[in-house]
Amino acid sequence: MKLNTLFAFALAATVSAAPLHEPREQPHNQKNDQYEYRPVTKLDEGTLQVTDNDDPPKHTPHVYESKNWSGAVLKNQPEERYIYTSVRGRFTVPSVQYHGSHHKDESAAIWIGIDGFPDGTSMLQAGVSITVPEKGPVKYEIGVEWYPEPLQKLSYFPIHAGDVISIDIVANTSTTGTIIVDNESRGELARIPMQAPAKEPGENYWLMGQSVEWIVEDFQHPLANFSEVVFYNASAETSFYETVTLSEADVIILKPRQSESLSQVSIDSDSQLTVRYRG
Repeated sequence: MKLNTLFAFALAATVSAAPLHEPREQPHNQKNDQYEYRPVTKLDEGTLQVTDNDDPPKHTPHVYESKNWSGAVLKNQPEERYIYTSVRGRFTVPSVQYHGSHHKDESAAIWIGIDGFPDGTSMLQAGVSITVPEKGPVKYEIGVEWYPEPLQKLSYFPIHAGDVISIDIVANTSTTGTIIVDNESRGELARIPMQAPAKEPGENYWLMGQSVEWIVEDFQHPLANFSEVVFYNASAETSFYETVTLSEADVIILKPRQSESLSQVSIDSDSQLTVRYRG
């Protein structure tokens, strides 16, 4: 298996990174108009599905609406002292075709990440971006990002529709991390050291370890018809060295403006969820 290494970001100044296994004070909740919380009972029938199987979720998921995200999120509570230190999952890259009549490129992104919910101040993520032109071939690209730095595409990393991609993200400290991307179908693996971008000299965008996500994103309207994306082997680890599964996850549905939701989310088991296109 080929190993590629890439240094993604450099700090403008040397800082002392706080270890992520030391719990930090939780910030006050911040209002963000990108997310709107509402109880699951208020959803239209069929928007959320919890599959009846031998390994059902152990709680009733809360449902959030987003203008650009759809998937599942695990989040800690203010009274809980642990934080998330890693997240992982696998998915198959979908085959996407142009389906609109708007004469614009369509797009979708599939990614896994730490933090970003609900305020999005800082986030460490990796995944696949898909661009579907009206004419010409569909472009599939692997990218890594420590938001608010822009996405860094791994141009050397081969990827095609039908490939099985495994992603493992580890927050070594609040300002350093490691992303491992494995194209299991083609025997290609990249290990990318990451550093937090600087706000100003001596200050960085810290990870807080408050949430982990498995997301399909409409990153550049209009949204491509991705059919469905199944995340499996999904799990996270906490600062207490415990493995956390989707049994405690909440869901996010994609609903731009006041229009009908464009996605349907099902939590299939403790380690699998499915995001379906509804456009």
